[in-house]
Amino acid sequence: MSDPRYTILVVEDDAQILEILTILLREQGYHVVRAREGQTALSLVKSARPDLIVSDVKMPGMDGFTLCEHVRGDPAFAHVPFIFLTARDEKADRRRGMGLGADD
Repeated sequence: MSDPRYTILVVEDDAQILEILTILLREQGYHVVRAREGQTALSLVKSARPDLIVSDVKMPGMDGFTLCEHVRGDPAFAHVPFIFLTARDEKADRRRGMGLGADD
């Protein structure tokens, strides 16, 4: 079982996917905080101080790329692993994400 002291921020605008990810991660013992869009997620990064961020790319308002850019631009959070979870499979999207500092 995972250490419940680890907090994962899940950022996903699709309510069903967000709920499924939350259930799966909580079943593994993680503390999960959630956001449905990037601006709220950015606030949660600062207040919840997650150990990992899992984010969709395409969301209303601030997209995942912009969220990653903001997280990586803040020295207090630049070390936090950032993973994109998306149905997009374009090589350009992967390159852009990795160029912004995503871990996967």
